[in-house]
Amino acid sequence: MGLFRIILLSSLIVLVSIIYMNFVVTDIELANDVYDDHYWGAKVIKEGAPLPKDNPAIRPFKVVYDEAFVKDLHERLDKTRFVEPVEEAKFKFGFNGDYLKKVVQHWRHNYDWKKQIDYLNSFPQFKTQIEGLDIHFAHIKPEGSPKVVKQIVLVNGWPSNYYQYYKLADMLRKPVNGVAFEVILPSRPGYGYSEQSKKSGFGPADSARIYVKLMKRLGHNKFYFAGEDWGSLEAHAIGALYPNNIEGIHSAMGLADLNLKTTLRMMVGAYLPSLIYSDPFEAKQLESPKEVFSWMFTEMGYFFIQSTKPDTVGASLIDSPAGLAAYVLEKYSTWINKAYKHLPDGGLTKKLSLDDLLTNIMIFWQTGNGAYSTRYYKEFCEVAIGLGQDITKKRVSNKVPAGFSVGEHEIDIAKIRPRGKYNIVKFDYIKETGHFSSFENPTEVNEHLRKFVQIVTELQQNNQKSK
Repeated sequence: MGLFRIILLSSLIVLVSIIYMNFVVTDIELANDVYDDHYWGAKVIKEGAPLPKDNPAIRPFKVVYDEAFVKDLHERLDKTRFVEPVEEAKFKFGFNGDYLKKVVQHWRHNYDWKKQIDYLNSFPQFKTQIEGLDIHFAHIKPEGSPKVVKQIVLVNGWPSNYYQYYKLADMLRKPVNGVAFEVILPSRPGYGYSEQSKKSGFGPADSARIYVKLMKRLGHNKFYFAGEDWGSLEAHAIGALYPNNIEGIHSAMGLADLNLKTTLRMMVGAYLPSLIYSDPFEAKQLESPKEVFSWMFTEMGYFFIQSTKPDTVGASLIDSPAGLAAYVLEKYSTWINKAYKHLPDGGLTKKLSLDDLLTNIMIFWQTGNGAYSTRYYKEFCEVAIGLGQDITKKRVSNKVPAGFSVGEHEIDIAKIRPRGKYNIVKFDYIKETGHFSSFENPTEVNEHLRKFVQIVTELQQNNQKSK
């Protein structure tokens, strides 16, 4: 069998599997315990026994410089064994071994962790216990005395940490036309400086419940929520499950159902866009089925590893700093712009500095969450696919306005305008931006978020007038 047939057959198998797993009725009923308190800590809870009570105290937290930790890191970097790339490999085989040498060299001799810690600690950070776990968050208050203050929660995905929102948060806290934001950056369990779950089964619905509990503990019963990657899925979850607590949700991914209808629309739209799309820019973004199949075959390997055996790759991610860097940064290359895999350096510093990228890596390395964060894929897939509890199949309440600002270079299936399960008040694209939009282009994202909140505010005012 020729290579093309193998690629085509494999891609078709993957596509058919995804369609099969997603071809369910929108607005499913979830398990009754989705709203209930849970316990994810280390204690063994006997069946029928009451759950341990959380300590509600909100404790100040700072990232601490540890000389022994840095010494161990340097020793490991000094002993790195590098993969030797084939000629003209660039990033087509994954992270290029020659460029990894340059990354490790910079990390070992030029990267200033003390300086980065000072920046991480420039915003107040805290921890509080929720459902048995220490949940970390940064809390950025508005600057000056704005006329209007809006509360907004920003949540990242994999392989990122709360740090990716620092530049955006600094922009949002500043008053513009009298409006400023109080920004909360929580780290889901297994990310940032939050404790990882000690029990299996933790998924997006649980994250949503924890975010609501955190905001109530901070005195906010209603707030805006914006997310990227997993944060986009959690935006959906929080809008579907807790509509009375949400002013509006904003997502960097379309989250359209990849069912038979959507797949057929993609196929027809790739060749006859005027029949399917009213927005010329949307039509221009979506590629032919062949390109989509090719992308799924070449880029989805990480997903199947992490959704089935995350601890296998986790053993390397928690033990080798160079291995962690290669695994994570390869995603920053391909997901910012898939054309970057044809560059010798993966285009990594076209949008971000090595210091920015390494600070994200350092948070994963210091906490061990480089390994634990990958488990979220398995937990989601087992609950969503195995038990038919995919939260994205539950309709978001019409009471919750939804906005979408999708990167021009985001993956195709995330660029499709979702239909039928949102009250969409804003859907547009951010040009020359990929998967990590707030990290790559915080200025544009700041403008999009403010525009979304303005639209929601005007709708609320009009609704009040009509009553």
